[in-house]
Amino acid sequence: MVQFSLGIFLMMHAVVHLLYAGHAGRLFELRPGLKWPQGSWLLRQMPESMALNSVAAVSMLLAALAFLVAVLGAITFQGWWQTAVGVAAYFSAMLFLLFWNGRLEELDAQGAVGVAIDLALLAAVWVLG
Repeated sequence: MVQFSLGIFLMMHAVVHLLYAGHAGRLFELRPGLKWPQGSWLLRQMPESMALNSVAAVSMLLAALAFLVAVLGAITFQGWWQTAVGVAAYFSAMLFLLFWNGRLEELDAQGAVGVAIDLALLAAVWVLG
């Protein structure tokens, strides 16, 4: 039952990554005026804003896919599910740090909640492992 509940939680986390991918791809706005991923503290030198948006959208799609693989592993009781959760959570946290604007304002819109969830998932995998 625990793995199934975790699978549902991971699925919801994957959906949030899909929302960020849609925002980065300019399919919709998560919040009016949200410039994410523009202003990334590490990728400021990218020549075109559309290139940064494309990189962010594809990266978020890959993170969502990684979480969905982890969901499949968890709900089917595969031996590798913890590794999949760990890889997905680490990848997700690194993406949000990469696309963060470097300022300590509007952290929720910059993925800080997602990073906190990813860190909690990494800790849970470590404890369960």
